[in-house]
Amino acid sequence: MDKLLAEYTVKRRTNRWPLALFYNIIDIAALAAYIIYMEHNPQFVSSDRRRRFLKSLSLQLCGKNIEQRSKNCIVTSKLHVRSAMQDVLGQELRLSISSGSTTSISQTRRDSTGRVAVVGSCYICRELKRKQRKTRKACTNCRKPVCDEHAITRPTCNTCFESCANSI
Repeated sequence: MDKLLAEYTVKRRTNRWPLALFYNIIDIAALAAYIIYMEHNPQFVSSDRRRRFLKSLSLQLCGKNIEQRSKNCIVTSKLHVRSAMQDVLGQELRLSISSGSTTSISQTRRDSTGRVAVVGSCYICRELKRKQRKTRKACTNCRKPVCDEHAITRPTCNTCFESCANSI
């Protein structure tokens, strides 16, 4: 049993004993589920059958949670999280905009040098009668141009950020 547990494990180095216990429980439960599955499905024979089973099990356990979190605009704002979610779900994530339509997150316009094209001048600066600040950033929700001063951690205007935070 120890040999099978060591082959595929979720254990990580940790100084917290409850987490180490949780890792052990996950490993034992996954091994027990694999043994039961193989008893009921003896025709499933391949060299990587346990790896395939564990991958399928993890997708079934986490798939709905990942789908639910993919609808949260704060979670999907980080590129590495969004790309990992796309890999697991096997589809491109869509971001819903306040008007009700959806657009692809990865769509960006580029100029001839490969840089992100200038979107326009910040709409908040224009409303406040300040100077026209040209910007390459646009709000990820409403697609209006936003300068660095009026963007919150990522190019999102204050209005969309507050509405996104309220929807959580």
